[in-house]
Amino acid sequence: MGTNVNISLLALNAARLVAYFYNEGTSATNVKLGATATGTSYSLRMVGTSFYELPTPVYSGIIDAIWDASTGTMHITEVT
Repeated sequence: MGTNVNISLLALNAARLVAYFYNEGTSATNVKLGATATGTSYSLRMVGTSFYELPTPVYSGIIDAIWDASTGTMHITEVT
C-alpha cells in the first residue's frame, strides 16, 4: 500500500468517529494529520508492526503518510 512517496491514508471525513492504523510491515512510516507527509513534516512516526488510534476529539481531516522504504502496508479502520 505504501511507498517512499506521499500517499493519502484517509480523506477528509466530517463524520469520522474513530480511526485505527496498524503498520504491518517492518519499515517505519511518518503519518501526518494533514496533507503531504515528508521525512521532516509529520505528526507521528509509526515503527514497523505498530498500532495507533486517533485521540478524541477525533481529527476529521486528510491523513497522509510516507514510508522509509520503497514499500509498506497500513491496515486502516475508520468508523463513521
